[in-house]
Formats: sequence, C-alpha cells, structure tokens
Amino acid sequence: MSTPLQPLVRVTTGLPCPSFPLTILAFWCLTEAQMDEMADWYHQASPCEWTHMYPMRMGRGDREGEGENGENGGLWEREAGLETKRRRVGRFVGLRGCESPVVEDRKEGRKRANRRAREEEERAMRKKWV
Repeated sequence: MSTPLQPLVRVTTGLPCPSFPLTILAFWCLTEAQMDEMADWYHQASPCEWTHMYPMRMGRGDREGEGENGENGGLWEREAGLETKRRRVGRFVGLRGCESPVVEDRKEGRKRANRRAREEEERAMRKKWV
C-alpha cells in the first residue's frame, strides 16, 4: 500500500494534479470530489483540444472516445458511482486490475464450465485407475 505512484502531469502546464495520489493507499482513499477534480485537471470532464493528448481516457470506452456499448462518449461521468470512478481513475493512471469488467457470453461460459467438468471427470478417472 505504500508503493509510490508517479504523478501524471497536465498537458498544458506540466504540473501534476494537487489531488493526485502519491501512493496506492492514497489512491484507495480518494473521494469522489478529488476524482472529479482530477478529471477536470486532466481535461477529461469536458471535451477540448487537450482531451485526447493523454495516453488513456478516464471515461467509458477507449482512447478514441468509443463507448462501451458502441455509443460515442468516453468522457468523465460525474453521476457514476464511487467504484466506477475509482476504476476509471486507476486505469487512467496505469494501475493494473482497473480494466472495465468484461461481460462473458453465456454460450462461452457454458462451454468453459463443460470443459472444466470434463477435465475434472478425466482426473477422477485417472486417479481411480492409478
């Protein structure tokens, strides 16, 4: 938790956001207001010429502004919940494990479950014969 984070700098000034967390613990202690401040600081809350100058976007979707469900967007959403904001800020600053959750296709999920069941059955049979 005391692992230091290297602050990102604002494209226009070269200064880090005053609310930028300097450790992993500070990241987990960020408030919604601080995350909103970071979105404003890094030009992610409203589109401008600097919005796309950062390696990652804070909003939904990818860097090019394509939303998760195909809609255009990609900007910061002040109405989003605390955990959603934390995940998006974490992804923006480069933390692992902050990717958007992937909804698994039901068919693929069933295939994976069936495969696991077959593997378990094969292991049990091998044990029985050994």
